[in-house]
Amino acid sequence: MRLNHLNSLLDQRCAPHSEELVKSSQPIGRPPICLPTDPLRSTPGERTLRPGTGGAMSGIQLKDLPREARGVWPQLKVEPPQSAEQLAAIVNKHLDQARTAAATSGFVDLTLGEKIGAGCLDLIQRCAGSDADHWATVQAAVLYFALSEDGDDDLTSMTGFDDDAEVFNVVVESLGYPDLRIDC
Repeated sequence: MRLNHLNSLLDQRCAPHSEELVKSSQPIGRPPICLPTDPLRSTPGERTLRPGTGGAMSGIQLKDLPREARGVWPQLKVEPPQSAEQLAAIVNKHLDQARTAAATSGFVDLTLGEKIGAGCLDLIQRCAGSDADHWATVQAAVLYFALSEDGDDDLTSMTGFDDDAEVFNVVVESLGYPDLRIDC
């Protein structure tokens, strides 16, 4: 499981309005793809990852995601594929962590977390066996849900699951499952 790697990616993010870039490796001779912290801005001379290029976005535009998700979404999209069973285990583990945190602190919107978790499990089931790009989008949504320290920490903030719900809703709309939308 690469959640430690994903959490370290989040640690690399700068303030939402920073122009610092996170670079990914590219073949020699091509400018690096830059993933700006604010993806709506880019540095001249460098290619910026755009929807529809290299299967990186699956129809989801970064501007449609909450600002908190924009810096990490492209990395989540290119994580090595995991099975439906592995993704379901990730969802259930995060839900267990949320239940424990809610029982001890009271600062967790467990109702919203449970709705997102159930939606993720339903989405996993519906999309198992789909094409690679479609599955990468499902997986990215699950991995984003599993990141505790995304926008506001899922396990210590009453609004911690709000960005997760927004990401989930963008994903289910883009994949054609609007019936899975979560009302916040």
